[in-house]
Amino acid sequence: MPIHTSHRSAPDSRILRLLESEKRVLGQVAAGVPIAKVLEELVLAVETEANGELLGSILLLDKQGRHLLHSAAPNLPAAYNDAIHGVEIGEGVGSCGTAAHRGEAVFVTDIATDPLWGAFAELPLAHGLRACWSIPIRGADGRLLGTFGNYYREPRNPTADDLEVIAHVTQTAALVIERHLSDQALRESEGRFRTLVELSPQVVWFCAADGQVTYCNPFWHTFSGLSLEQTRNGGWANLIHPDHRDAIVRRWQRALASLTAFEVEIPFRRSDDGNHRWFVVRARPVHDAKGKVAQWIGIALDIHERKQAEEARELLTGELSHRIKNVFTVVGGLASLTARRHPAAMPFAREFQQRISALASAHEHASPQGLAGSGRHTFQDLVAKLLAPYAGSLHDRFDIAGDDAPIGGHAATALALIIHEQATNAVKYGALSTDVGRIRIEGRRSEDSYRITWSESGGPVVPGPPQRLGFGSRMAIRSSTEQLGGGIEHEWAPEGLVIRLAVPLANLVR
Repeated sequence: MPIHTSHRSAPDSRILRLLESEKRVLGQVAAGVPIAKVLEELVLAVETEANGELLGSILLLDKQGRHLLHSAAPNLPAAYNDAIHGVEIGEGVGSCGTAAHRGEAVFVTDIATDPLWGAFAELPLAHGLRACWSIPIRGADGRLLGTFGNYYREPRNPTADDLEVIAHVTQTAALVIERHLSDQALRESEGRFRTLVELSPQVVWFCAADGQVTYCNPFWHTFSGLSLEQTRNGGWANLIHPDHRDAIVRRWQRALASLTAFEVEIPFRRSDDGNHRWFVVRARPVHDAKGKVAQWIGIALDIHERKQAEEARELLTGELSHRIKNVFTVVGGLASLTARRHPAAMPFAREFQQRISALASAHEHASPQGLAGSGRHTFQDLVAKLLAPYAGSLHDRFDIAGDDAPIGGHAATALALIIHEQATNAVKYGALSTDVGRIRIEGRRSEDSYRITWSESGGPVVPGPPQRLGFGSRMAIRSSTEQLGGGIEHEWAPEGLVIRLAVPLANLVR
């Protein structure tokens, strides 16, 4: 049988009509017409231009990337479409299966004789199909989306005009399919998000740029007993405990005005029993493409059990702190009472009481009550409190300089012992044993450690390191290594003692 080949050029009007069809098809996509209908319209347009000689077919790649699924072939026999639906891509699996496998166009001039069809040839031949050209449809990123099949009822080679038409159709089909996949992914993402929000055991809410509530998930409506309309009209604020309501509303208004993130703990009244439960509420502004706030998205997490546990812990810690301070007082009193009976022990008792006093100061500084009173919990605060008894004004004898750093209760106790020991030694032998001596305590923060330098000046000439370390000095060294996990160095310079202490930052806040 002769193979038909045409040498005529496609008129410009043909291409113009295809472009008009492309425009119409893309308009359908924008209007939300189902993809099968849109692709069918595209195939019909190209079939019309071929004067009925061409029977078009568009197959789509499945999500696994292994099979081709029927999408649009309005004039191919239904039985044929059913038979090739789900065909596995691979070499020698007809024109479309092979084109998808190779990633390149496959032109089979005669199905009856071409080995690519092999055992599959009986199917198209039974329906009067003799030629099949298949072209991969690729997305903008080059990934395979499907194939465009061109069937003819007689053997046929493609012409330059045919190739030009095929290029137009595959490009348009790619745009349609990519838009469909994008919309599908968006719908699936929105569906997952909606399901997650609606099933969330916490409050999820949206509001407009002006703060008007636009959505609350079912958890809020169940908890509050309010509809969306009631919530929108100020109902959410009415559920806040009166002691906190005005301050919280003002903070929300400031966040709206400044377009900054909002985070606050709020006691909301529950509808079923009237009790208030604590939530931590967080909201962030969402900006549009122009940088303007389009809406706010917020969540409210129930932290009531945590708040109750914190209150119970604070109560217990406060009671324990009070008892510990009483123990310090009793121990100091017992030492003083014992020393009165044994005058020779009086110097030891005074030194012991000073250490007990330093421990008490450190404990008070690190306790919740101390924090509540000062509002701060830092190294420089601890130093100032511990050295205050040694001078009427700190600036007369001491310089506290450098970087400040937060400290935890465990570190405060160890540092208190070290600082008290150095101050005691300075009174006995060092800078504080003269009227003009001074001490500089400087902190420097690095990436992973906090370095403290104790420098004395204006005291007696330091002859060198002592032959034997006293009990207090040994305690200071032990505290620096075992409790703080750091190291301590002594430089016995003639002009004054210098002590360097390095503490890992992680241990400083313990």
